[in-house]
Amino acid sequence: MNPDNGNYPLGGKATVRFRTGGRRILRKALPIALLVLIVAGAGIWARNIVQSASAKKPANDQVNLAAAQATTKINRSFDFPIRDSKGNVAATVSYVLDTAELRDQIIVKGQKATAIQGRTFLILSLHVVNNTSKEITMNTRDYVRLAVNGDESQWYAADIHNDPITIQPISTKDTRIGFPVNTTDKNFILQIGEIDGEKQRIPLNF
Repeated sequence: MNPDNGNYPLGGKATVRFRTGGRRILRKALPIALLVLIVAGAGIWARNIVQSASAKKPANDQVNLAAAQATTKINRSFDFPIRDSKGNVAATVSYVLDTAELRDQIIVKGQKATAIQGRTFLILSLHVVNNTSKEITMNTRDYVRLAVNGDESQWYAADIHNDPITIQPISTKDTRIGFPVNTTDKNFILQIGEIDGEKQRIPLNF
């Protein structure tokens, strides 16, 4: 049969076209298949990363602190006037000292802080009661000073605090103030009162 006369065997030309078309389809399909494999692989990798992170994440976001080394109950209440910019008494709050603790670990601005070797923290837990119909803002550290080793010639202000705090009308605000001290310090004495007012002393018996 003359191949130039256009008379092809049945199926001969179709066979050639099928093979040519297959190669074209294969060439088009390969990039798509590779892309699918890449996307699928990336999905599996991302899922494994998420699962790994979830497995390592703690059950909750609470921060665990070491127990206090020593705790003593104070349970003393004081009434302090809150003055306006002209010095007039605008309100009166109850300033309640609850407990004192010696701790090596505390929370500062939501983060755990650990005392360096030879140092610790003296932490006072207190709450302020606002029985008025007005919002009150105050610095709780202004009303407490600390003497160490029984030396009342030096009074220390609190370096650890959340001041200024705001107490809503007819409400109670819990807060803490603290002092970095040496682990060898003892005979702690609190001095309580307004900066320019009468003071009361409270020995801390750990």
